[in-house]
Amino acid sequence: MLKALILSQRRSGSTFGVKTTKVALGLNLNTQENWKPIRPYQRCEELLETNYITLRWKLWRANTHIIKIEEPSSHLELVDHLLANFPRVKAITTIRNIESLVASRMALKQAWGRSTTAEKVIQEWVAHYHFLEDFIKTYPGKLFIINIDQPQTFNASEFCRFLNVSLTPAFQTYSEQFLPVNTLDNQARKHGLKYAKETYHQDYSKEALIELFPDLPKYEILFQKIFEISDDL
Repeated sequence: MLKALILSQRRSGSTFGVKTTKVALGLNLNTQENWKPIRPYQRCEELLETNYITLRWKLWRANTHIIKIEEPSSHLELVDHLLANFPRVKAITTIRNIESLVASRMALKQAWGRSTTAEKVIQEWVAHYHFLEDFIKTYPGKLFIINIDQPQTFNASEFCRFLNVSLTPAFQTYSEQFLPVNTLDNQARKHGLKYAKETYHQDYSKEALIELFPDLPKYEILFQKIFEISDDL
């Protein structure tokens, strides 16, 4: 039955969040089973328009333990619907520094066939902060934040306690390695992309992004504060 929601931005480590949760739950990593992805900005009628009994039956039949909702600020109705029907479900989000987030999204926009801009990515980043802020107030104790830029802050015991599962030797070993998957390098190989890593990080440096969005430093502080607050809950 459904155990966790992964509520992350695109290219912020959402796949890593799925993998980490699967390892903690003891699920098979070598298959595409046990989880369901929800794309951003698309109303998910399949789940939203399904009543409690049918929804539970569908997810049980599909053996769905994890649902990944990318850009959850665009899926507020779905998040509330799932938590109303599965009150024991926990939520995990992954956060990442804004420079890498923008550089990765811009490098992949051609491969994904979607037009975007650095300004749009920053807007979504800000929207994600406000989503997390509201989520913590509405569902206290339901959110675990993984900062993939600060692996030293990840505590395997706390994560398992959060999910109400036992800490296994396999997960302890996994957490000590803490190797985020689906990196930009992996995506570049997958899509046959040619990109200059140095150029992207120069074009989308923090200084360049502050010129686009002067409030960026303020939101970096807010993200860090909400990470620290969630760690204390």
